[in-house]
Amino acid sequence: MARAPLSLTSKPPLPPPTITPLRHQRSPLTTVRVSATTVTTTAMPDHHPSLEISGGAVDRFLPAFKSLHLPYKPFPIVGWNRHIETIFAAFFRKVPDVRYRRECLRTKDDGTIALDWASDDHRSLPADAPILILLDLVIADENLRKGFNNIYDRALREALCRIFTTHTPLFEDIEDKFNVQVGLNPQTVREYDEAITRVALGFNSVDDYYSNSCSCHVIQHVRIPLLCIQAANDPIAPIEGTPREDIKGNPNCMLIVTPQGGHLGWVAGDEAPFGAPWTDNVVMDFLEHLQKAAPISKENSSNAEDVQQGSEDVHQAKV
Repeated sequence: MARAPLSLTSKPPLPPPTITPLRHQRSPLTTVRVSATTVTTTAMPDHHPSLEISGGAVDRFLPAFKSLHLPYKPFPIVGWNRHIETIFAAFFRKVPDVRYRRECLRTKDDGTIALDWASDDHRSLPADAPILILLDLVIADENLRKGFNNIYDRALREALCRIFTTHTPLFEDIEDKFNVQVGLNPQTVREYDEAITRVALGFNSVDDYYSNSCSCHVIQHVRIPLLCIQAANDPIAPIEGTPREDIKGNPNCMLIVTPQGGHLGWVAGDEAPFGAPWTDNVVMDFLEHLQKAAPISKENSSNAEDVQQGSEDVHQAKV
């Protein structure tokens, strides 16, 4: 069968030949002219190098985020110092007027978890809704009593004292168990926890309370999607307390580490310095992705069983 000559010019031959394909005929090979220069193709990065992203669920969750390919840019001056950023966000950030409803959950080991839900949202929240956790109380306690961090310890201590003072009458008949006088005037948060918190939760000592209340020990039991966001320079919950390896080994977990951010500061992004923190858009991308990807099949029941089994494992671990 005769073929038309192949042309490498920019103009195709006219008129094109009519070719009747034969059975088992191979498609003609494409001829490509390659210069001596080596051509490499660079894929678009899935996240900006200023962010550290890891976790067993990265492949599942990373495509959902719309802004992680952009650099993390802390707001000038405010975002350059972790203490300034932490304090600025606490006192000057505008927050929406939201009412909260507190729910206290009793665990099988007689512990209590207090959750503050946005009021009127509890009817639409599923049992496996995400929550906010503190990863390592032991390291946070040690870090809270160092240098400038004593300022934070004092602020937290005074807040605890104000709350406790209004409820002191509740402890009148059980003063033999609680050290009420220390609870009214502790010198540190640790002293308050030793006098009041660890007794209320049934721990033998404050160290026992801190070590057994660390969620970092049970990351491997997480059965639902979990996004962890950590500032590398957090002065209160330091990055050393982040269980990186357990997060990497769990297919439900993903970790984002920002270079700055302080403690719950993250004064960066389009709404900085007074508006929403940088994390808000990231968290919304994550939640919207989960909502769209939520299975509407029999998988729901099996997932619920997994969540229940995971919860039992957590309870057995005394969290």
